[in-house]
Amino acid sequence: MESFKYKDKEVVFETLTGEVLDADRQQEVSITSSGGGGYVGPNGGYVRAPKINSQVSTKQTLWIKTGEGSEQPVHIKNADIAVRPGHTISAVVGTSDGRSEYETLAVINHTSNSVSIVVTKDELSKFLGSLLIPGLLSLPIGLVGASVFGSLVIPSDMSVFGAIALHVLSFFACQVGSVYLMSRGFIKASKDLWSHMNDFVRTAAAKGIS
Repeated sequence: MESFKYKDKEVVFETLTGEVLDADRQQEVSITSSGGGGYVGPNGGYVRAPKINSQVSTKQTLWIKTGEGSEQPVHIKNADIAVRPGHTISAVVGTSDGRSEYETLAVINHTSNSVSIVVTKDELSKFLGSLLIPGLLSLPIGLVGASVFGSLVIPSDMSVFGAIALHVLSFFACQVGSVYLMSRGFIKASKDLWSHMNDFVRTAAAKGIS
């Protein structure tokens, strides 16, 4: 087990190794429509057909038997792993604070000597939280910055309109600056987390079956 820490968040990586007993694959198709409509009147009209969108998602479940003799499911989303009963695999799973269960991040097939990463960078970064938080935190920082700027820089004889304009500009300047600084830290942590996970996967693959 290994962990990656960013501020108050901790992401934990573990491996689950065993022999594949069964491999089940399912596909789900979701269909949505948007747009459409029209108008018909005494002098004619028009009809616009709705736009139909379909999305196919794949779910795969691998049942494995661990070295301790227990049978465990390995759930994989939006990936199709080439595996069959009798293969020995290691599933790299991860979780973080606030998550009730582990999520499969990669599958190492020791029999075929193959490695499949089944999570994207964006999906992995969600373990650290959301970029929405820096945006929300920037609001009070912008207000405080505008207030301090107004009290120190804006002359007392300036017109009300000019003072308001400078307050608004300073508010947005402080907000943009704080969002940039906070987001830069989050983006760097996301890249580091992705590198950390890939290093963990490579190490687990190099070790082979423990």
